[in-house]
Amino acid sequence: MNSRQFGEFDEIERFLQKVSRYMADEFNEAFQEFEQEFQQEFERAFGGNLLGTQKLVRQGFTPQMDVLEDDASITIFLELPGMTKEGVEVVMSEDHQQLTIRGSKQPNESAQHKRVTKSERVFGSFERVVQIPASIDETGITGTLENGVLRLVLPKLQPVKPKEIPIYIQ
Repeated sequence: MNSRQFGEFDEIERFLQKVSRYMADEFNEAFQEFEQEFQQEFERAFGGNLLGTQKLVRQGFTPQMDVLEDDASITIFLELPGMTKEGVEVVMSEDHQQLTIRGSKQPNESAQHKRVTKSERVFGSFERVVQIPASIDETGITGTLENGVLRLVLPKLQPVKPKEIPIYIQ
């Protein structure tokens, strides 16, 4: 082979390197655009990003609940950490068949002005509806919110025993 043939290979190699750099730049730019769009869609759909951080305010949450029943009452426990009684509303339906518990928990203002690197607490509104399987004495319903747990006691109406009236027979 003569030197002219090697020179042609050098030109081809330089040309391929230019094409390769151009394609790499174009690919990197296209990939960065895709990554940004994907990140925005992921945040919109799931309220967090791929790096494990989450947005500070979520759309809502579902507090954990237990419903216990005995002969005298129905007791409901609802986990509401960080909430006050002013942030909770409890309503009994007119027919006494449903109890609705709703509320809202907002982040504190100091956290809203800082960059969040990790957030596992939940914020937003919630609503839980409990079907009541027995007749309830609405005048005796009590509720307390202590240590982040709402406790509602719904006393059952005691069945009315038929009154016996003795009849004198002559």
